[in-house]
Amino acid sequence: MTASTDAVFWDMGGVFTASPFHAVAAHASELGLRGEELIEIVFGPYHADTDHAWHRLERGEISLEETMVAIGVDFASRDVEFAPADFFGWMSVTADDDRRVRVVDEIVSLRAEGIRHAMITNNIAEARGRWGKGWGLEDHIEVLIDSSEVGMRKPNPAIYTLAMSRMELDDPARVIFVDDFPSNVEAARSVGMRGVIVQDDDIDTALSELRTMIDS
Repeated sequence: MTASTDAVFWDMGGVFTASPFHAVAAHASELGLRGEELIEIVFGPYHADTDHAWHRLERGEISLEETMVAIGVDFASRDVEFAPADFFGWMSVTADDDRRVRVVDEIVSLRAEGIRHAMITNNIAEARGRWGKGWGLEDHIEVLIDSSEVGMRKPNPAIYTLAMSRMELDDPARVIFVDDFPSNVEAARSVGMRGVIVQDDDIDTALSELRTMIDS
């Protein structure tokens, strides 16, 4: 086993795939909004864990239908017409098989070195169990923490300690967390983990940083 690292915990969207938030923001001008405005309306202050409808959805507290109604009210208050069907089309990021293969290959390689793997994803109940199918991860990801299933979401520090518990790991300093949201990585660091941020969808730099961190 590599001396400094027992496990790597992975985010899903924004790591294995391009960021769906970037995909949504690209359509903001169609609504007369700035990208960050659209993201704030739909997803709330994503650097925090609040009672915004999307955050409640990701914690499994309300349904996707209820969330779309709440978000629609917010858009209406701004005199912006919002079509949920369009939104889901925007959320569908273009498949990047090469990117996903690079990440999975790194996981397989690290697994061969004795490093274990878990995934912590902010997800919705309506999509539960569908992400990651056919990616070749079944034999390598030991634990999947789905926010909608466990009733908590990143960046709540408790979700990281839950992952540690389910992996039966005691020392967070021996765990590295990989995510594309700085606030989620900062939350992991707050419980003692090390962190790698996927910046601007640059997965290659993030994987290189991960390898350097493990080898150091």
